[in-house]
Amino acid sequence: MATFMNRPNYRQRWSESFTDPSGAAFASLVRADVVLEGSIFARPVWGQQAVWTTLRTAAGIYDTLAFISDAERDGRAYLDWTATALGQPVAGVTVLRLDDSGLFASVAIHHRPLGAVIAFSAEMGRRLVGQVGADHFYQPP
Repeated sequence: MATFMNRPNYRQRWSESFTDPSGAAFASLVRADVVLEGSIFARPVWGQQAVWTTLRTAAGIYDTLAFISDAERDGRAYLDWTATALGQPVAGVTVLRLDDSGLFASVAIHHRPLGAVIAFSAEMGRRLVGQVGADHFYQPP
């Protein structure tokens, strides 16, 4: 299993990959078959382009986002964060899993509290119409 000790600044590389609007920096960090899961998703998002589109859209929903701590163990990085989005305080953790070649193989983003999860998921569904299937997100009744 790849170790983070051999790949310094994983958190910085992850964050900086979103400053490149072309997606090339992101593509250089993740596998082609990367999977994105989390509390706002009704089902996982698969593939580099779909994950990139989904994460870039999510980034546009946050009013503020700050990473407050991180840890690494057994090929995984854990990023603890706080944010505001859609007028609500949000907190969560992002889990990044590396494959043996050092690419991110999966991303799991867990938001809280539940009200923010539901609102964020519904907003993602609205913003991604025609780009990522609506069945990836929770829809309000």
